[in-house]
Amino acid sequence: MYTDPYHNIPRLDLFQFDGSPVNPMYLAYSPPMMLPTTTLNPTTGPPTATSTSSSKIKRGLNQGVPINWKMEKGSYAHEAMNPDRWWWIGLTFTGVGGLLYFGPRRMGIQI
Repeated sequence: MYTDPYHNIPRLDLFQFDGSPVNPMYLAYSPPMMLPTTTLNPTTGPPTATSTSSSKIKRGLNQGVPINWKMEKGSYAHEAMNPDRWWWIGLTFTGVGGLLYFGPRRMGIQI
């Protein structure tokens, strides 16, 4: 290990088994700063946080539709959100687009 003249920090040159060089390693901090140094989620000891009604409220989510809301069958929204209907609409538009792209060119018609 020596001080790199360009970066002015300690540098370690390493070599593979056959003598070919690999990327050098630099020592940025001494002693190394490795985070975290303590346990992130301790499993021992009494719980410090208590659940209250105010802590269960989701912050910043002012949603107009409740989570347990369901669409009424037969309504326009229920029909518009029907995935089977969207599948056939997509298939129809893909087919029409393919006919418009490939059809006139095969017949020699310029659009």
